[in-house]
Amino acid sequence: MIDSPCRVLVFSANQVNDALDTDNELRAIRNALPDAAVVDYLPATRADELVVDIRERKPNIIHFMGHGRPGGIELAHGRNDFRPVTGEALGQLFEGRGIQLVVLSSCYSASQAHQIEPAVVAVVGTPDRLEDESSQRFAAAFYRTLGRGGSVDEALRDGQDAVNLQNLSDRFVCLGDGSLRLRPSGESSVAVAPRSGPPAAIDSSPLADGPDTTVAVWRVAALGLAIGLAVLGLYLVIDGLRSAA
Repeated sequence: MIDSPCRVLVFSANQVNDALDTDNELRAIRNALPDAAVVDYLPATRADELVVDIRERKPNIIHFMGHGRPGGIELAHGRNDFRPVTGEALGQLFEGRGIQLVVLSSCYSASQAHQIEPAVVAVVGTPDRLEDESSQRFAAAFYRTLGRGGSVDEALRDGQDAVNLQNLSDRFVCLGDGSLRLRPSGESSVAVAPRSGPPAAIDSSPLADGPDTTVAVWRVAALGLAIGLAVLGLYLVIDGLRSAA
């Protein structure tokens, strides 16, 4: 499960005068997730900045929105310069850093998703070109379902349906464990280890039931003692009368 509250790192690398509406997609993600979720955004991301921010912010969900090609997603490299970053390089970056879910909202990202999958629990991508409207509608429905306790598979279906209902032809695929979901708020992520050794034996003696039972036993004993003394006194009286006769 993804620990709650989830920490989402959204990054993009838009070119100057880019037609992509990343603001609406980012807004859709923030509005869909629970209030406790932490959503950080890195615009015009460079590769070296991504390394630093992943280490410092420690996200468990990564969401990329931007341009992609079969050879990789495009990140900034100098002023107005962009270079593709391969899925293999991204997988090496994500591995062992606590990242459980990756969503690549970019064209032809399914090829990178295959290379990233061994490093994370689940990854979502697209096999073909991706329209801007599809990205926004998918993100809104996907994270809304995920934020309400649905699995990645359930969120993927709702996101795809939201795209289909607008007569958009874009497709999204999930690789990895689609049963992944957010951990319910307040549920501990630390497993409680079972106690070692055999279970303690239960004392079934009359005095094992607590202080009330102990008091009752003492009262019965005192009553028995009183009755014994009374019988003994009566016996002595009778014996004395017999001696006097």
